[in-house]
Amino acid sequence: EQARFPRPLPAREALSVAIVGGGVAGCSAAAALRALGVGRVAVFDTGRHGVGGRLASRLAEEGSLPAAQSGKGRGVAAGDGALRFDHACQFFSGAEPADSGDATQGSDNANFAGAIARWETSGAVAAMEEGAVGVISADGAPRELPGPFYFGTRGMRSVAEAMLEGHEGIEVVPHCWVNRMRATDAGWELQGEGKDRGVFDICVIAHNGKCANNLLKPSGAPRTYDFFRRLKLSSTWVALVAFHGEEVRLPGGLRAAFSSGLPSLKLAVDQGAKFGGGANTWALLSTAEYAKSNKVPQERVSQADADKVLQDLLEDLRAMAGVDELPPVRYSFCQLWGAALPRNALRGEAGGCTLDVESRVAACGDWIGGGASVENAWRSGQAVAEAIVGLADGRKVGDIGIDGPLVSIEAAAEAL
Repeated sequence: EQARFPRPLPAREALSVAIVGGGVAGCSAAAALRALGVGRVAVFDTGRHGVGGRLASRLAEEGSLPAAQSGKGRGVAAGDGALRFDHACQFFSGAEPADSGDATQGSDNANFAGAIARWETSGAVAAMEEGAVGVISADGAPRELPGPFYFGTRGMRSVAEAMLEGHEGIEVVPHCWVNRMRATDAGWELQGEGKDRGVFDICVIAHNGKCANNLLKPSGAPRTYDFFRRLKLSSTWVALVAFHGEEVRLPGGLRAAFSSGLPSLKLAVDQGAKFGGGANTWALLSTAEYAKSNKVPQERVSQADADKVLQDLLEDLRAMAGVDELPPVRYSFCQLWGAALPRNALRGEAGGCTLDVESRVAACGDWIGGGASVENAWRSGQAVAEAIVGLADGRKVGDIGIDGPLVSIEAAAEAL
């Protein structure tokens, strides 16, 4: 049943917006909404230790099973004897400054390049060394990829957290699974983790997959639900590994490399080189094809499944490094991301976000912004903020993107 609201939206200063999902798009939207003068903005995220989504970071003590721990300051701070990993998105590419007409009005992030510069100034982001990222072909030949590429200095989660810095008044609710949104005369009433989470004028869906579909299906926003149902997602296995002994190195001085022609491994990233400190630590990400053929329920990954995946990825790392054998493993952890990357996306010219004016439900994400990348997710968050403010200001804002075509895409290099 279609939700309808009897009262007009308040002006932006009195407007309340709930954002369900605290990844790049959700954090970008929250920051832009506050910069544009929206009165109340709340971000609900399932992460135990803060926002980030696919900008996920993990800290594990040596000799222990992995236990993500929240560090002081941004992201994950490594203590003595700790191993630091990014276990989803590893880095992202930069961008040339956009024309002024591309900027979100009133936002302090005029374009993505400007946002990166601000994050660098705050110390949350740093550029990877020139020539650090590349491709290793099937015959073992390395090839550099043009940059620049950036990473979160305390883990990729620090990038998402940096987006929110300097924007007072954003309410972040971590470890909260919003499982119900109900239309009332006063607005959207949200519930999560057995608690009422408030009533909001507009709800932004900034995550995807079956969780978003289950939230939207009974909500009273059928067009947004139908739009989300058209999204196709691929899976990815991730192995985090620390080695004893001699440092593992890739050909050509690469610190992060995409593979060409290996059966399981898509991307290998030297975590010790990225974060410094000399740790012999790696993140190994599988191809979508390998994950599909080795898919198991991600909530119930058996030790046997994890061991098989680890051995397959290690064998491909050995081949990529061009060595007879790898040093002994002293720490490992495997995780299956069941909904890792979009396989289709809304065309970029469709607006970068969706907005259903009648139901007062909007959506943002990299797949709505044109494809799998940090930049597309960031731009989608900016676009949804501008659309919402335009609606609150009484401008003639019609539905955006909701009926647009989703087209097949290739995952961008800076995503998983």
